[in-house]
Amino acid sequence: MQKYLILLLLSLLAGCAGTSATQPTAVPSPTTETLTYEQKVPFGVIQVLESPETVPAAEAAGHINSTDLVMGMEMNGEQRAYPIGLMRRYEIANDTLGGEAIAVTFCPSCNTGLAFSRVVEGQELVFDFSGMTLDNAMVMKDRQSETLWSQVRLQAVEGERAGQRLELLASNQMTWQEWAGQYPDTTLVIDPRLPVAENTFIIPVVPTSPIVDPEAYHGYVAGITWEDAAMAFPLDEVTKQGVVNSDIAGLPILLVGLGEPGAVTVWERVVEGQILTFTRQGDQLIDEETQSVWNAETGIAESGELAGKQMNVVDAWICDWRGWLDAYPTTSLELVL
Repeated sequence: MQKYLILLLLSLLAGCAGTSATQPTAVPSPTTETLTYEQKVPFGVIQVLESPETVPAAEAAGHINSTDLVMGMEMNGEQRAYPIGLMRRYEIANDTLGGEAIAVTFCPSCNTGLAFSRVVEGQELVFDFSGMTLDNAMVMKDRQSETLWSQVRLQAVEGERAGQRLELLASNQMTWQEWAGQYPDTTLVIDPRLPVAENTFIIPVVPTSPIVDPEAYHGYVAGITWEDAAMAFPLDEVTKQGVVNSDIAGLPILLVGLGEPGAVTVWERVVEGQILTFTRQGDQLIDEETQSVWNAETGIAESGELAGKQMNVVDAWICDWRGWLDAYPTTSLELVL
């Protein structure tokens, strides 16, 4: 029931329900209001899609379930579906469809999916997520002028292009089964980071304590996989705690909050065969075993017994929790204590 309530909310907020299309509407004129941004994550940590990889509908098995919700686009006789779960992880897809430069966006903060032309006043733009929100909605940044754009306002709010507007394009939100049935020649955008899944139903595993209620949590996480295990750490909790010593499938890991909202580094806390346990003493990152002082940004010991040694980086995927859970339904959401 929870899933279907979420899907309904997505449709309502994006301006469409069931199979109805989102129609272009008038955009308010720019105002002289004071803009208050909220920094969610550092700029650049959310990887957007560019010319995303696709498969034809006939080869979609293993990439999507029939009941998964998609944003469907049709341009000049060409159709493409963008899974909502995937869009929660990447937030922006810079694409070309039917010969037209388009951007498909989904804001996990406000559950709003919108598509628009990437051509503004004759120039083709490429968009990134700025890491900030305005009006609790995504703020984008174009690479050409570094102007900031509000997704829901459909206009530039700060920078060289301030006041310029985006052309909203019609999109549909419906299940993959409905979309593919209506458009059998459609292509499907797939996630380049994920392996093809077996076409089987997976029952999510109830995570072990300590946990955050996965149904109640909303926000960005550092998602980590190792062997067959998947874990997610809320960025706000890591930032608040500063240091998190944990392990995943027997791999000792260290998460360090760098102070800026959402800025986190992840390391393997094993050096020369020794498992280290870290604490924060003021601005210093110190391991309890040797009392060496480490640089949290480089993973290098700057003084002490292990001076000059470096921890191995552990790959972490920064994205919205719901998007991560869609990719790894058996994950555990870890609470920092």
